[in-house]
Amino acid sequence: MQQGYLAEDRGQVDVALDLYRTVLGMANERADNYDVASVHLAMAWPYILRKEYRRALRIIDAARTQFAELGDRANDGMIALRNGQARAGLGEHARAMAEYGKAEVALQSSRNRRYQALLQARRWQWTAMALAGILLLLLGGLVVRQLTRMRRLREMAATDPLTGVANRRSIEQHGDAAIVRARASGLPLCVLALDVDHFKTVNDNHGHPCGDQVLARIAGTCRDALRHFDLLGRTGGEEFLVLLPDTRLERALSIAERLRSTVEALDFSDIADGLATTISIGVVELRASDAGLQELIARADSALYRAKGNGRNRVEADRG
Repeated sequence: MQQGYLAEDRGQVDVALDLYRTVLGMANERADNYDVASVHLAMAWPYILRKEYRRALRIIDAARTQFAELGDRANDGMIALRNGQARAGLGEHARAMAEYGKAEVALQSSRNRRYQALLQARRWQWTAMALAGILLLLLGGLVVRQLTRMRRLREMAATDPLTGVANRRSIEQHGDAAIVRARASGLPLCVLALDVDHFKTVNDNHGHPCGDQVLARIAGTCRDALRHFDLLGRTGGEEFLVLLPDTRLERALSIAERLRSTVEALDFSDIADGLATTISIGVVELRASDAGLQELIARADSALYRAKGNGRNRVEADRG
């Protein structure tokens, strides 16, 4: 048995099992029930190390029965400890912790130093596992917090602080990417150039804080009226750009008209008495001859200027 323990300590699990089987044969020949129970209990640990947890449990149950028949309770602590280790290996953590609790009570009252040393080692393992789990949770929380902060910073860098829509740099980056996708897929793309009519008058008559509220409300209203894959961005003081992917000119005109009529119907009475405003919109569709986004925007601006020149609060398209 001592040679078996020594083989265990050296990590020679199969050697330990062979030695225990030899001792078991000797104990059976002598009909020494105590030695048979002791060998069964000793064999449990090598089977646990080999991850044969159910086989270990059967041997532990045999040892428990044999010790009980002899009226021996001295090994209750080790039986509970080995049982807990096997249950833990099977993933039955609640049952394992219950067995560890029994082992702690039994082994603390025992004078067997080997048993107490094993229990102390197990305590250190539990403590290390608990600390590692706490550390992982803390690190995970820090990672999530940092990722959230980085995402928030990216959003802030791409968002117009007054209106909450994309800023000029962001909308132009999305526009460049939209043109690349449209040309690669052969799908249409339309752009709207949008401008608030007589916005200088709003600022002059009601003040810049009032004008800021008007811009924010118009931007939010237009964003809500667009489709989920369209994108709205602020390109200047009262100027906005809208990207309409996978959209032909006639459909874009319909969307532009919806934006115009929705803004015209807005109620600004909570901001200032008698305040009302409208928008004018220029609409263009991407052509093969367009050099890039800036040329597309230039054509949309030309259509917008025609809308302004034709009385404002209207939609004009570049069909050239």
